[in-house]
Amino acid sequence: VLASKVKSHINFGDGFEFYQAAVIGGQDGLRGYRNQRYTGKKSLYQNTDLRYSFSRMKTPVIPIKMGVYGSFDYGRVWLDGEDSN
Repeated sequence: VLASKVKSHINFGDGFEFYQAAVIGGQDGLRGYRNQRYTGKKSLYQNTDLRYSFSRMKTPVIPIKMGVYGSFDYGRVWLDGEDSN
């Protein structure tokens, strides 16, 4: 299975509060970072997962599925006046 997700958030104008900012990190896109690690006026991120199952086993306790899993995440946040090259 190949799964991919792209998400963006754009605030128009300058009259938004900090809690309305575009954020990424944790549950908001970038796995491995704390929640809301990066904030700004605009954000974009993509998650891509590749999963392959090659075996299933039934045990007395729970069913087990064995396979390989790989993932890749990237994202960016933009804030006016910030130059992060």
